[in-house]
Amino acid sequence: MATDSNDVPSPTISKLFCAPDADISFVSSDNILYKLHSVHLKTSSDVLGASKYARSDATQLPERARILQTLFQFIEPPPEERKHRQPSVLGMEEVMFFSLAEAAEKYVIYGAMNTCLTRMPTLISSHPFQVLNHCAKYKYWDMADDAAQKCLDEPNTLNEAVLKLTAPDVLPQWLLYYNAWHKAGREASDIFSKYLDKNSRCHMWPHFYAAYIRQLETHPRMITSVRSDPKNKVPCSIANCTCRSLDSKNESFGPPRWIHEIEMLEKGVRKFGNF
Repeated sequence: MATDSNDVPSPTISKLFCAPDADISFVSSDNILYKLHSVHLKTSSDVLGASKYARSDATQLPERARILQTLFQFIEPPPEERKHRQPSVLGMEEVMFFSLAEAAEKYVIYGAMNTCLTRMPTLISSHPFQVLNHCAKYKYWDMADDAAQKCLDEPNTLNEAVLKLTAPDVLPQWLLYYNAWHKAGREASDIFSKYLDKNSRCHMWPHFYAAYIRQLETHPRMITSVRSDPKNKVPCSIANCTCRSLDSKNESFGPPRWIHEIEMLEKGVRKFGNF
């Protein structure tokens, strides 16, 4: 590899982006040179198409080559002799995907932004904190709300939040959301306990209450799940006992007041984006 007088290695020119008539150049953090055309950048990116990049020397970017090589394929059409489709992100390794999504937003590359957003919802179940971190940072609130709920169910959720919610202000916002759900859970357990006192002769109610409290410790947003839990389908022998209302199919008892009170608690918790 050629070097200059200061023994700094000259960048290796990308085989995919090497047009001799290109008028803008970028260098990746691992020293790969990309030559692009300003006419395409101006219509594809609000950032990289800015006039400050139209200069004779190459602009150094902090991303590695594998990110930029993928990103630039959403900007620069290939020459006639070498056609290619825009990259698919569906099977992309997750670390690479989130790095690409971040770069797409950072440089406002519309095609890459939209393509990444199509996959983002499919990763909520497996990578909720990463989805929340990205979507909250760039204000995609519907997806952020869904991811925030899933984060509540994750093991070691507080430790994971501290490690993975790195975008500005996202961690404090999520902690407010987390505390709101736990507050609702405590209030729901108080409601349950109040009705436990009223059903002192029921041998099933203490069992339901203990299971409910255990569940709320790890899944605070499941405060209304007691009504649909299949374990709660065997009422006691006391006629018209409140425990019979746990069966959601038993409409003869109607929605009892204690379930209505808990449902109102759930509805009162704001969405993540509203904190």
